[in-house]
Amino acid sequence: MKEYSYKAISASGEVLTGKMAGNTRDEVIGKLQDNGWLPVSAEQADQKNQVGHKGSVFSNLTFFNKKPGTSEVTDMTRELANMIGAGVSLERSLEILTDISEMPEMTKLVARLLKSIRSGKLFSEALSAQGAPFSPLYISLVRAGEVGGALEDVLDHLAGYMMRMQAMRANIISALTYPAILLLVSFVSLFMLLLFVIPQFENLFRGEMDTIPTATRMVIEVSQWVSSNWAMTVLLLMAAVVFLPRLLNINKIAFRVDQFLLASPLFGDLIRKMEAARFCRTLSILLHNGVPMLSALNNIQGIMGNRVMAHVVSRIPESLKSGESLSSPLIEDGHFPRLAVHMIRVGEESGRLNQILSDVAVIYDEEVERSIKRLLAILEPLLIFIFGILIGGIIISILVGIMSVNELAL
Repeated sequence: MKEYSYKAISASGEVLTGKMAGNTRDEVIGKLQDNGWLPVSAEQADQKNQVGHKGSVFSNLTFFNKKPGTSEVTDMTRELANMIGAGVSLERSLEILTDISEMPEMTKLVARLLKSIRSGKLFSEALSAQGAPFSPLYISLVRAGEVGGALEDVLDHLAGYMMRMQAMRANIISALTYPAILLLVSFVSLFMLLLFVIPQFENLFRGEMDTIPTATRMVIEVSQWVSSNWAMTVLLLMAAVVFLPRLLNINKIAFRVDQFLLASPLFGDLIRKMEAARFCRTLSILLHNGVPMLSALNNIQGIMGNRVMAHVVSRIPESLKSGESLSSPLIEDGHFPRLAVHMIRVGEESGRLNQILSDVAVIYDEEVERSIKRLLAILEPLLIFIFGILIGGIIISILVGIMSVNELAL
């Protein structure tokens, strides 16, 4: 059996924390409910992060108190859904969250939400006043839940959606970690070779630069430039790391980059599938919770990762207003996967659009996982091959230069 750390609320309203053994999380939650307690959270104890949690050495240091992010908002949403579903009022649920939150910044955020609620604002208005980390999509869904009297269902859907998005992001980051390390190590090795190893051969070729092979001369000249400008090179690399993300946020540049990525044979197919899954799942959740189609489409534009495909989505409301179907702009543009577009059309014709959108999202979530595996199967050996050619080419050019010098000496 595994050990789970739990948080629950007793019948008297007391917040309880502790550990409980169980085979699964659901089993632990069932035991808590059998005791007459309201489960707030249950996490496997050995998977909890021990650095920075409540009571740790670093918990009171400002440096380690990061701002609430997607993970914290997801946990808050899930806990709110559990408490509201058990009959606890929104105000009381927020009070409990301020008591049990282990992150100081999150406690402050929930306290501000609670203050807004007590001043008479709607929950969606309180969220909107906070801005980040609550997205327009999040706020729109909560507003729809308030109007339809289904806030619990909306929060439950939101928590599930955010967890799926987190899982997909985590899978992508995990999958790209090894290629990123490989790229970094290869680049550092190449830099060190040019900075420290090649200069050792300069004396050997001194006075023979006109007679050695062109490849050897080029390597020597590049090495001399790196040796003379290594500080500038490092500063340029650091500047690129700092300013490149900002440069890519400029709309025109970002749009061109997204166009290039979408057209590339290596990444284009993966991006299309990821964006199709995101579009279909988000639209399905919005429509399921009563958000009007036009409002839903306006919200989706802001969460699309690729600006080219976001532009396609931005054209759909005008098409709908002119009497066209949802699928028509997607077919005309050609960027969305053909299967997804045809299934959306079938959903429109059969009146089962919401269910079809959910099904398409599941299909493309699985396709994304397979595409990432295929991409890695190509990317890793490709990186090894490219840097192997570069480093091997440098070594061979030096050896050829040495051989040419020896021939001249003979």
